[in-house]
Amino acid sequence: MKIKLSKANWKKIGRKAGWIKLTESNIPVELKPYYNIHYVKSPKANPDILTQILSLENNYDAVSINAALNPICPKEILTQILEKGNNDWVSHSVAMNPNCPLEALIDVLKRGNNNEVSYWASKNPKCPIKTKLQWMIDTNRIHQEDPEINKEDPISPIDPDLLKFKQLLQS
Repeated sequence: MKIKLSKANWKKIGRKAGWIKLTESNIPVELKPYYNIHYVKSPKANPDILTQILSLENNYDAVSINAALNPICPKEILTQILEKGNNDWVSHSVAMNPNCPLEALIDVLKRGNNNEVSYWASKNPKCPIKTKLQWMIDTNRIHQEDPEINKEDPISPIDPDLLKFKQLLQS
């Protein structure tokens, strides 16, 4: 049996269940003209407007997610979002943002959480390799090799990437 619901009824259910946190009534009047995906994705978006959008309470919608992905988004608000320690879509997007401060990425990985925010922070091009490797070891994504096990098996000079990786693990 299929149940058909109107869009309005889905919104009511979503609000009650906690799926829809931010409604048009929660958006300040001065932000309404800018509160759309096309504006927040734009490279011409005003960084102050992006900051205001990301500062709203319960900002777990597509507009906020795209604002957090925008490379012109100010570093201060990106850092503030990651400092909250939430594992939500906005935090995932901040961790992916190429403008995300290095210190914020390092702090996320040093928490040692095995979650999506940490995963995307580790994938950020700014993320230092040593911090990433330590996080991977701490969360059992990789295991540190015992140097005594393979003493007789020297590293093949044919694979320079493996050699660099082993040198990083040993440092």
